[in-house]
Amino acid sequence: MTTDEAFTHIKNTLPATLYVSGKTSTGKSTFAAKLKERCGYEIVELDKIVTGAVIKPLRLPDEKQVFVEIYRLRNHPDWIERFITAAKQEIAKHQKSGKKIVIDGAVGNPITLNELLRSLPDTKILYFHPKNLPTYEQYLTSRFMLANPDFHAGLPGAFWQLIDDAAFRQFCKDHKLTTDLQRAIAEYAALSQSASIERLKEFQPYFNNLEVVEV
Repeated sequence: MTTDEAFTHIKNTLPATLYVSGKTSTGKSTFAAKLKERCGYEIVELDKIVTGAVIKPLRLPDEKQVFVEIYRLRNHPDWIERFITAAKQEIAKHQKSGKKIVIDGAVGNPITLNELLRSLPDTKILYFHPKNLPTYEQYLTSRFMLANPDFHAGLPGAFWQLIDDAAFRQFCKDHKLTTDLQRAIAEYAALSQSASIERLKEFQPYFNNLEVVEV
């Protein structure tokens, strides 16, 4: 389904809990914000929970690696437990006030995601998949144009590994998108699309309530 079709479907069915996931810059956070504004959903942002329940209290210096461990790997079960407990507490707080919940996150491990969602009634999962590469490149480019040395615009480490440091420094001075930068963005888009396909293959055996939103 398209993004517009997904919004119409959720507006008409109003599931008690909605989990929106997918690769970066596919529009999931914008979608969640639209549900809050037009349908009265309360947003639970998993990134904030990782920071508030794991990174800060444990004083962990490598924030990027913490997100990788919690969202994708399972090498630190104590971190996972902290994250799951805090997320469920935040969800329960909103449920007690009668709010419908949209969870915005990028949990890539189906076991961890199942632990988070399995006790929540009437849950729907929307997975935002970048099917159209030129469109996805435009989304990534728009986000990249907002970046500066102190703000990486929410783009992940895998993206920045493809961006030449010197080219980025020059971009921060003149805001000109060079051919090399465009090529790096296109390369990340293709890699991210492939990773998204593989993640869907992992998720689908676990969740029969998953719908794919093609971007």
